[in-house]
Amino acid sequence: MLRHLCCFSASLLLVSAQIGGGARPVTGPPGRPGIGTPQPNGWGTYTPATFPNSLTDFTACQMPGESLMCDPNAILTDGDLTANHAMLDHVLDSIRSSTQCACTSEDENFGQCEGEGGFTVSLALVDKIELDANQDNKVDRMQAASKFANNLRVLQDHGQCDDDVTIFLSRKDDVMWTATGKVAERYLTPELINAITLNAENYFVKGEYTNGLNYTLTKYGQILRGEQVDLTPPGGWYWPFPLWAVIVIGIVCTLVAIALIGLAVWGCTRCCCADKAEYTMGTRM
Repeated sequence: MLRHLCCFSASLLLVSAQIGGGARPVTGPPGRPGIGTPQPNGWGTYTPATFPNSLTDFTACQMPGESLMCDPNAILTDGDLTANHAMLDHVLDSIRSSTQCACTSEDENFGQCEGEGGFTVSLALVDKIELDANQDNKVDRMQAASKFANNLRVLQDHGQCDDDVTIFLSRKDDVMWTATGKVAERYLTPELINAITLNAENYFVKGEYTNGLNYTLTKYGQILRGEQVDLTPPGGWYWPFPLWAVIVIGIVCTLVAIALIGLAVWGCTRCCCADKAEYTMGTRM
């Protein structure tokens, strides 16, 4: 499977892939009640086994009812939290209701089409993955996110026949990972995930997590519906240096180029004049 790692600020990294592995997130604080117990303020850390299922434990997910989105730590505070949840929840529902079940006879081992609706995309958001001090680097956070996303997708099994997608985002670790089932991957390929993830950087680097997730979900939905997708990066400068720095560097480079051209012209002129002077002197003798 293709893996893609991209750092788009001093510490921010986004990852998209299909196969998990690597560092294991540690469990949350001791004594955490069972998943069925609502926890309005959420816990600081989770494992895939302790992360709430938004279809059955929506209160712990900070949602008013059954949902495909779980934000137990309430990290989408870039604006009104309730409005942000409602908007993304609507996009998730629209993906499932506007797509067709893609299961075929070849996918019988994974399951079969049941009821209405097609692909299922879920959002799992946390504040931070807790790792050992000697493991808390970009690579370890990426590996922990990949394992978390893939294991969570399998454990919660929101799809019908491995046709589900789980997007995992850890805010303070600055990492996002998209995990897909075998059927979903036929449409939402690693290459497409990587391109969309790179474009979403424009929002995440500014702390606009809701807008970045909305962009990602919108593009995923278009792909899963078989629509034409515009993967032109959103407007705004975000990579890899501030725009003012690029402008200054451009001006300096332009001045240096002009100076070099001027020096070359001056050198050629002196050389030609010297040759002419020597020829004239030879004629006079």
